[in-house]
Amino acid sequence: MKEKIKILKEIWKNRRYRALIILILYFFFFLFVFALLGKEDKIPSDNSNKYNSYSYTINDEINVSDLIIKYEDNIYSKNDFPQYNFDLTLDDILKLIDEGILVSQNYIENSLNYMISSEQYNNLLDEKIESNESIYIVVYKDDKISRIVVDFTKFYGYDYIMDITVR
Repeated sequence: MKEKIKILKEIWKNRRYRALIILILYFFFFLFVFALLGKEDKIPSDNSNKYNSYSYTINDEINVSDLIIKYEDNIYSKNDFPQYNFDLTLDDILKLIDEGILVSQNYIENSLNYMISSEQYNNLLDEKIESNESIYIVVYKDDKISRIVVDFTKFYGYDYIMDITVR
């Protein structure tokens, strides 16, 4: 054992070997750091059906669950509310989040705030809406996504907030 320590001391005294050892240690350190950074939770944008059912409310008035639109305890069709986009699916929202810019992260509420430009929205969803405003999305997460709040108010020019609950 003493001989191994003596050999290691001799290797450490050599400047080239010492530099090589330090370089290798830095390599493994940064490899470990980048592996941890790459492990950041990504919001799935594939059609893995991880989020099978969801419901949402628009402006705390209109409830949409399983494509059934309820307003004041009555059932309506999507043609009764032409100002709202009922064709927007959870997969579309997840695509927008993937393409959006992470603006901030709230560790207390465990939420992520994204901003999506009007060009990104129009390109991803093949829309032709003329607006210079952005769309803001807040994603609340527990083990997986539990709630998404999409604020279209500035984008459309009238009060339009989707509050999506993922089950």
